[in-house]
Amino acid sequence: MVKLIVSDIDGTLIPYGKKELPEALFPLISRLRRAGVLFCPASGRQFHSLRKLFAPVAEELAFLCENGAAIFGPGTEADAPLLSKTPMPRAGVVGFYAGGQGKGPPGSLRRSERRFVGDCGLRR
Repeated sequence: MVKLIVSDIDGTLIPYGKKELPEALFPLISRLRRAGVLFCPASGRQFHSLRKLFAPVAEELAFLCENGAAIFGPGTEADAPLLSKTPMPRAGVVGFYAGGQGKGPPGSLRRSERRFVGDCGLRR
């Protein structure tokens, strides 16, 4: 029996050239949840951005976001459990900024509105 459906968003749920999900998707997601099937959008987008996109059903979903670096379970934005995270190693962040590739301070690498890759301690 199917218990989880994971789907890409851009080019899959949102056709190329469009910016919003089809309205018909939301009742289908609710129907899946009532049938015991959890729907999980997968995206490189940030958690809060995905919640906004799926606002009518956001509390019913799990989210695979941040380019696969975080998985959140169902719930409100404030209490959705962080089920898994893959932080960027400190050495990678330091190397990124030392090489001149980073255009902002370390805190600008946000995982979501309330989570960060990490402050790598660089001083300018």
